Amino acid sequence: AEEEGAAGPELALRGPAFGTAFHEILEQADFAAWPPPGTGLDAARREAVAAPLRRAGVALPEAEAERERLLEAVGERVACTLHTPLPGIGPLAGIPPERRLVEMEFFLGLDGGRLAGLVEALEAAGYAAALPAERRAETLRGLMHGFIDLVVEHGGRYYVVDYKTNDLGAAPEAYAPPRLERAMAHGHYPLQYLIYLVALHRHLGRSLPGYTPEAHLGGAYYLFVRGMTGADEGSGVYADAPPAARIRALDRLFAGEGGA
Repeated sequence: AEEEGAAGPELALRGPAFGTAFHEILEQADFAAWPPPGTGLDAARREAVAAPLRRAGVALPEAEAERERLLEAVGERVACTLHTPLPGIGPLAGIPPERRLVEMEFFLGLDGGRLAGLVEALEAAGYAAALPAERRAETLRGLMHGFIDLVVEHGGRYYVVDYKTNDLGAAPEAYAPPRLERAMAHGHYPLQYLIYLVALHRHLGRSLPGYTPEAHLGGAYYLFVRGMTGADEGSGVYADAPPAARIRALDRLFAGEGGA
């Protein structure tokens, strides 16, 4: 079956195990060499799709024809993810390996800022940031550990990229901007990428000579891979470029230096 208005066969796989496998496929993929949408997979790339699925515990169909259709559907989602132009930077397939960092690990020091202050700062900036009243008195203290799916550099600016396998529906309009905004708010993803951007801001401040967020911090792309077509710029793509002042203010808040 074909998804109406989308490239390639419908992807029936869902759930966290599939999400884990899809991330692994992209971690290991040669972006530039991955076949464009609609061209199919050779034997080596079918195995590059199948092996992560098996490791993640995703059951593959026993019937060869059905298994091949499933692997082709996953490979097509990978192709669309890598070949869909992202606003301002183009397709990931066009970003050279030396300008990409996969699974960037970070440790973000938190030193006493109020959790309520973070929520208030996000709400004032237009982000949905619901929080139970009993948690507002908590402080941000300790060391936050995490990984960013992908960091890319383009034109001297650095961006965080996150892959999402959320199933928002089969129709193309399910991945239109209003639906993506709702999905982002529902998943609390804006807080996630703001944390990523603060972590990247601190990393670049230590490692990039002459760094300023105004000049070098680009923003975030959240790629809802089921809605990407490989052709339409921004299809299935949520993008945000928070102003440098917001990242600086959140950095101060995380460091316990007052409200954002």
